[in-house]
Amino acid sequence: MWKRICLIVAAILSGTAIPIHALDLSPIVGTVHVEFQPVQSQGVTEGCTLVYRVIGQDHAYRKGGLVSLAGNIAILSNKQRNNIVLALKIGIIDSVDPKATPARPFFAYLQTPHGTTAKSMVGQNNSEPGFRLFIYQLNGDAVNVYGDVLKGEPVMIGFNRKKDGLDVLVPLDLHIVDISFSREGSMVRRQSVEMLVDFSMCASDVIKQVQRQMELQKEWSNSEPVQRPGVQKKLESDKTPPPHRDDRRADHLGP
Repeated sequence: MWKRICLIVAAILSGTAIPIHALDLSPIVGTVHVEFQPVQSQGVTEGCTLVYRVIGQDHAYRKGGLVSLAGNIAILSNKQRNNIVLALKIGIIDSVDPKATPARPFFAYLQTPHGTTAKSMVGQNNSEPGFRLFIYQLNGDAVNVYGDVLKGEPVMIGFNRKKDGLDVLVPLDLHIVDISFSREGSMVRRQSVEMLVDFSMCASDVIKQVQRQMELQKEWSNSEPVQRPGVQKKLESDKTPPPHRDDRRADHLGP
């Protein structure tokens, strides 16, 4: 599939002297695939992801050149099951070749019709070469973004390549399972809601786990040791009385 996409791009670029930013790349630009994958550790589900790959155009840094984004959108809990976050994993490839080495963005966020995670970031890490994971607190605007993702609303992945740089916005369609080619050679995107349903069910289970754990912690913190009736009196009666103290000095004693 990717080899065929690369051939189509090469044919378009070699067959014209028009600058790439003036070409109609709409048949190529768009979501390539979205797939649901759970995150598990020792048989316990710790998170849920929608793994994506999408092709867009970078008008901010590459004069409209093609760019591929790969990564996932995730709901993740911590080991203690007392917190849950929304996350975006992203790697940037400055071509449509999936074997090319990805690069990390400086900053990235999710934007939907009802919210953005741009102001909700609480952390990031570079655990995998070429990719960066951005972590957002699940409150305020981020909750609206999460709700839009569950509903399959249009998603924009925004990123910039350097501090204070311009944002590049790449549309992501969460309904695209994969792409194929018709007999005429045109790209056909196959749609489904199955991965969204699976993601929603998984996320619901993870959130319930966190809620149960937080309720247990609250019960533990509010509970106090219960003293059985009569125990305190028995403990007091069992105490050995202190020895009688004679404060008279030795030289005052008789022979």
